[in-house]
Amino acid sequence: MQLVKVFSIAISLLMSATGLKAETPTVEELANSITAFLCEDDKGVASIPLIFTRSEDKWILNGSSTASVTMNEKGFMLNFPSPNQGIGIINPNQNGSWKYEYLGEAGSWEMVCSIRNDFTRILIDIIRPQIIESATAFSLLEYQEMITANNIIKSLRIDLDKSFSEIERLASELSEARAENYNNTEVANIIINKMGLCWNPPVGVENGVTKNMILGLKFDIDGSLVESPVNLTPESGVGSLQAFEAARRAVIRCSPFNELDPNMYQAWKEITIKFNPKNLGR
Repeated sequence: MQLVKVFSIAISLLMSATGLKAETPTVEELANSITAFLCEDDKGVASIPLIFTRSEDKWILNGSSTASVTMNEKGFMLNFPSPNQGIGIINPNQNGSWKYEYLGEAGSWEMVCSIRNDFTRILIDIIRPQIIESATAFSLLEYQEMITANNIIKSLRIDLDKSFSEIERLASELSEARAENYNNTEVANIIINKMGLCWNPPVGVENGVTKNMILGLKFDIDGSLVESPVNLTPESGVGSLQAFEAARRAVIRCSPFNELDPNMYQAWKEITIKFNPKNLGR
């Protein structure tokens, strides 16, 4: 019965290694990953299997998730935590057998052990082809399912991309249509009315300018200025330049013009406004 347990662990290790490694492990590699002992008391009444498996550089005692295993030059040392805290040592005897000594809260005892790696190697050699065949078939099935799932996902992405492209096209057309209907005078009035709140020209500037001022403005979509306002007024007298400077400062102080509809951004991102300085701030 105890050898059946060794057999089961050999199968599990082989299937795990076959499924995880890109190349099928050899019998030697698998056999070196299992060390199995069959231990009996001095009366031959009680027997226990001690089966160690290696995962990467770490040895594990099968059936115990808490025991810490250390391999030394001679054998294995086991550290068992509470509630059954104790230490176990497996070392070879001079006659070729092995001895398992335990000392802990549950008591102390000694057992004579025989190593069964030869049996493990034979089992692995026999069952390896069947296990590899089954694991390969399972891997192919998984691969086919993965390919099918990937194709479905790819198809959905293509459909989504088409839908998003169509939505973007319709949104762009709608934005352009709304921008065409957006009254340029309405935009200018919004800007000029807000400028009036920040208008603070030098004394006498309004009376010194007889013509309308023309400003060139460039906005970001949030209503902030992309660059400083440009003076497009044909008149270039001292009064006109002073009025422009006052207007430029007013636009900068009142920025951002978040009263402008961002949905109509194409209609006002670059705009020219005309105003009379005498009417600002009133």
